[in-house]
Amino acid sequence: MKRDNKIVDLRPIITTVDLELVKSKEEQFQNEVLRPIIKFQHELILLIFNTYLQNKKIDLESISSEKRYDRITSFFQNDRDLVSELKWVIVAYFTSVEYQNYNSMKSDINKRLVQIIKERILSVVLKP
Repeated sequence: MKRDNKIVDLRPIITTVDLELVKSKEEQFQNEVLRPIIKFQHELILLIFNTYLQNKKIDLESISSEKRYDRITSFFQNDRDLVSELKWVIVAYFTSVEYQNYNSMKSDINKRLVQIIKERILSVVLKP
């Protein structure tokens, strides 16, 4: 499919992961699909998160790093709308085959996806 090839061509290549060390199909999906899409969507992920903070009138700058970490973790545990929006920003860049694979292991992939996005946001927000 032409669309699928174009989507894959948009993704950055991540060279820091040794794909030969991958043990499970979930980990393979994470490294070959999720990580490149998340890297590609980095700016949009941060924009969505910052918009979320603005809409909720949350000022993370005024609290300590430890409390920021706790608050952000809490957002990811308790706000299904935020998690859903961030998740679909990634899923939208799956090919048809990737989406079928995603559906077959959805629960595990969603956990991995949310964890990676959360860590990415934390690394930016808690940056010294």
